[in-house]
This record gives sequence, C-alpha cells and structure tokens, in this order.
Amino acid sequence: MGMCELRQENGKGVLVLSGDFTVAEAAALKESLAQALAACQDLAVDLAGVERVDLTFLQLLRAAHLSLAQQGKALECAGAVPPPVVDAAEQAGFLIGVSDYLFWKRGK
Repeated sequence: MGMCELRQENGKGVLVLSGDFTVAEAAALKESLAQALAACQDLAVDLAGVERVDLTFLQLLRAAHLSLAQQGKALECAGAVPPPVVDAAEQAGFLIGVSDYLFWKRGK
C-alpha cells in the first residue's frame, strides 16, 4: 500500500511517496496528485521511499508532469530515484530515447 504526504519545503510543495504504487493504489495516487497540483504552484515528488510500482504509477506521474507544464508550472523529482522506479520505467519503455522531458531523470 502506498502512502502520500504533502509537505511544504522552501515555498514548494513536496509530495512524499512511500510503499507500493500499483494499479490497486492508482485511484488514491491520482487523488493525492490532484490535490497537490491544486495546492502548489511548483511541485516535487520524493520517490525515495517507493518500493514497488507498475505502469499506472509511471502514467500518473507523466500526466501530472504534462498537466503542470501546460500551466507553466514545474514538476520535479526531489532526490534520487529508487531502483524499482528506474526498473519499471526501463521495462515500460519510458527511458527509450530519453531526453530532458522525463522529470525523474533530473532526480539522479
């Protein structure tokens, strides 16, 4: 089960994620992301505590990233990206031809 906590750090929202984020947790993650997006001009996600993810996790983060970009806002990755997220992104093809557009690549 995944846990989401929205914090304010240095005037920026940080959504701290921990645990598992699979299709079973997708609705709760979507709601947490929507609340964070509505509350924050700029948002970072802290993925350090994420243990297991699937494609739905990656799709929701990508959708949040695109939604903010269309509003002239930013989504960043706070800190390092844990191996489960990197592995899932590689398996799903999210890293093929990667350039700067995948925000979690900047969190290395």
